[in-house]
Amino acid sequence: MADINNWVVTGRLTRDAEYRVLPSGTELVTFDIANNTGFGQYAKTLFITVNHWGKSAKNMLPYLTKGKGIAVSGGEVELQQWTSKQDGSTQKKIVVNTSKVDFLPGGSSNQQSTSESQSQSQQDATPYDPDSEVPTF
Repeated sequence: MADINNWVVTGRLTRDAEYRVLPSGTELVTFDIANNTGFGQYAKTLFITVNHWGKSAKNMLPYLTKGKGIAVSGGEVELQQWTSKQDGSTQKKIVVNTSKVDFLPGGSSNQQSTSESQSQSQQDATPYDPDSEVPTF
């Protein structure tokens, strides 16, 4: 019986994505994300390489730019190891072969400063009227 190897992670792209077509004709987009956990002295960043295969790879390429927030899911995780040619040390990296990428709000292309967004929120806010009808969603 095979074990389940499925992963979900969010993060920001550390560089623009790379697109290529393999000799078999399969399309592939590769990018790296930084996943931050903890805070203060316990803050950690995990760097992950993501491969997304198939026809949607080329379509998402313009949106996979440095700083953009994304969520990756449905991925199979593997640890790749190799020996460095420079000093002979063992190198490792985490690679996720994903089936789904979702784009998160924010990022380098549409980021606002906190004070700008707070000031806009205050201008857009409607004063609370306790006698008004409560909307139903």
